[in-house]
Amino acid sequence: YVCMNVAADRPSQCAGLSLINSAGTWGAINPFGVPVPWLAWKPVARALGRMLFHAARQPEHVVRTLRRVYVDESQVDEALIDAILSPSRTPEAELAGPELFCSLF
Repeated sequence: YVCMNVAADRPSQCAGLSLINSAGTWGAINPFGVPVPWLAWKPVARALGRMLFHAARQPEHVVRTLRRVYVDESQVDEALIDAILSPSRTPEAELAGPELFCSLF
């Protein structure tokens, strides 16, 4: 995360960036570092998983993120956005996507 932010904030000092196993650790997303037991309650986790999956596959969200990490923003075009989002539009993704995001909690 830190490397990605540095690359986005200082593109003149970064020739490229490769993220390997960039998903981080699995478990509750918890920026405050305190236990939040209700996040582990499956109905809450499932609802949050559905909301996060839906938000993550919105074209404007993808465009905003790509523009932060691409030095040449002209490379962020419809073909790239479609290539990134098309897997999330399949019937399988409709089932698997929310479950994947649910597993973060």
